[in-house]
Amino acid sequence: MKFASSVRTMKASLLFVSLSYGLSASEGEFRIDKSIISSLYDSTMQDVRSDHNSAAHLIAIAPQFSVMTPIKMHLSNSYFSIPYERGITSVPMASLAISTPASILNLGPIGLYAQGSLGYSYSEGTYDLESKAEAHLRDTVMLHWLPALVSLRAEAAVLPSLGLGLFLIGGGGWHWLSQSGRLDGIEQRFLIPVSQIGAGVTIFGQNFWDSSFQGIRLGMTVQKSFSGVQNMNVRSIDVGTSLLL
Repeated sequence: MKFASSVRTMKASLLFVSLSYGLSASEGEFRIDKSIISSLYDSTMQDVRSDHNSAAHLIAIAPQFSVMTPIKMHLSNSYFSIPYERGITSVPMASLAISTPASILNLGPIGLYAQGSLGYSYSEGTYDLESKAEAHLRDTVMLHWLPALVSLRAEAAVLPSLGLGLFLIGGGGWHWLSQSGRLDGIEQRFLIPVSQIGAGVTIFGQNFWDSSFQGIRLGMTVQKSFSGVQNMNVRSIDVGTSLLL
């Protein structure tokens, strides 16, 4: 908020300067260049409305639908090892993110937002298993998948009048997976630490609507484990929206 206040103070100073230079003497009269005043006033009021709109809300929620594609997903327990990437082409996932309604830090035209998200997916399929006894088996495996992530989102307006913006996401968290099947010893719970990076575009964003609707986000995210035991590298295509509450 201090940054926004500084921007408005700077624009007020520019307005004063414009008034000074917009005054021209002609036959003993002064004339004011109204176009300069109007342009600066409209720009300032747009910033004020945007700041007021964000400040009037406590949080922003972002429901999202994703299609997850395992590039590498090899999970092991004491009895079996399952290469999920050989059987899973894609998995639908629903998630909900909660973020700060206003930027926590402004870097010129770029705003920085903090967010946390929780998702859920379910998959069932028949996989080739590698047992620790070096026997090759097959089983129908059910997998419940819950990612919990904390991240920072950097967002910049490209064409504010059209509500078009670009964003980058970086963060990390954990994927909790519950694996079950018919074979003895296959049931297992996994908690896998992951890093996350993503990018995308926002359309019909916050400057396009004068409401709590903050636009539609289209993006791609890559999440990779840094656990020494479980190997996971997952790519997703994401479609979501954002609403101020």
